[in-house]
Amino acid sequence: MRKKLKSIVMIFASILLCGSNMLSTVTIKANVTKLEDTGYWHSGQAHNPDNPAQTAWFDHQKIEKIHVEQGVGVCSEPWEVINGWSGYSTSYSDKEHIAKIWYYAYVNTNQSKWNYAVGQLMVWEYLGYKPTDHNIPNYEKRKAEVNTMIKNMKKRPSFNGETVTLNAGESITLTDTNNVLQDFKGKESIPKGLSVKRSGNKLTITASSKANDNSTYSLDKIKPEMIGQSIVHRKPGGQDIIKPMLLDPGTFKLKIQVNKYGALKITKQDEDGNMVPNTSFKVSKNADMSSPIGTYKTGSDGTVTVNDLAPSTYYVQESAVPNHLILDKTIHKVSVS
Repeated sequence: MRKKLKSIVMIFASILLCGSNMLSTVTIKANVTKLEDTGYWHSGQAHNPDNPAQTAWFDHQKIEKIHVEQGVGVCSEPWEVINGWSGYSTSYSDKEHIAKIWYYAYVNTNQSKWNYAVGQLMVWEYLGYKPTDHNIPNYEKRKAEVNTMIKNMKKRPSFNGETVTLNAGESITLTDTNNVLQDFKGKESIPKGLSVKRSGNKLTITASSKANDNSTYSLDKIKPEMIGQSIVHRKPGGQDIIKPMLLDPGTFKLKIQVNKYGALKITKQDEDGNMVPNTSFKVSKNADMSSPIGTYKTGSDGTVTVNDLAPSTYYVQESAVPNHLILDKTIHKVSVS
């Protein structure tokens, strides 16, 4: 027999899903703390999967935001009514697809009432609810966007798992050709001596001399507050409530190898093998000696050491010698590693 229900408080977690997937049950204090009107409504029909003869019809039913002690929950079982606000037991359960819907429709947004209504109706539809009408604007468009994000959930940036090499004091920018880096909003692990900047689908890494020779950068896709196992709140004779969570944070990793600073020692000797002080040398990264990084003069021992050079190829040329010597314009190629 059909039953028309106009003011059922809907609280989430399908009995159909809770049977075989239940992992453990603990009895703890678990109360509904608040029901908040979103301003949106729905009409449609729902069937109790445990009792196919039981059908609930809805006519402009409010979509209410459910607050529980663990946070914000979502509801199913619209064929049931809430049986008081306290005395729930909680169970941990695998609700992966519901959690994915909830993450992209609500958690990974500004968490407005509209976002909540979108997420709630999407979850109900996933569980078999058939809406005939609602007042949620742009619902179909947003639902398509959420489903696309769910489809791409396992995608990682194109440089995931790769090794990048850079010199201390230098930066490198990587562009994610998979166009998913911008979706990573979770925990970030930045190794010592590195700074990381993200802009859209670009990742820029800068290494300092304090960086380790080898390290690993990691970034999670899923926000930390969504990581864990979904919690089902249950009370005999009433609706269930789910606090959806995801077990997999969706981590990507990047190995980073840093070449540290080196030094270049320049020595000036005359034809007799004597050390020559007061001789100046230009050092450049360019073979034509353009844009020199500096000019360095030998000391009393005829040597000069240029410190803090990033590993690279350099070019050295005399630029000034004592009056009794002839300037040698030979350009010498050296490597600092």
